[in-house]
Amino acid sequence: GVIDAFAPDFVFYLAGSDPFVEDRLGDFRISEEGMLARDRFVAEEVRRRGLPLVVVLAGGYGPASWRVHFNFYRWLLEVSA
Repeated sequence: GVIDAFAPDFVFYLAGSDPFVEDRLGDFRISEEGMLARDRFVAEEVRRRGLPLVVVLAGGYGPASWRVHFNFYRWLLEVSA
């Protein structure tokens, strides 16, 4: 995969909410559950390799887009506890 091909020392993940179905500017139509699945996949792949992960939020062009970021951070806190 990409991570293995580049062999980074750490990973910056730009966790944008633009693809969210309720985002005003994005047009990907990904559900709230799908967005969390995407974020979990990235975090789990990075964690599996024992790499540090820096998450940077982006997007959020709708009144409900905050939920995408909230869901991901809540999950991160739960698995890190």
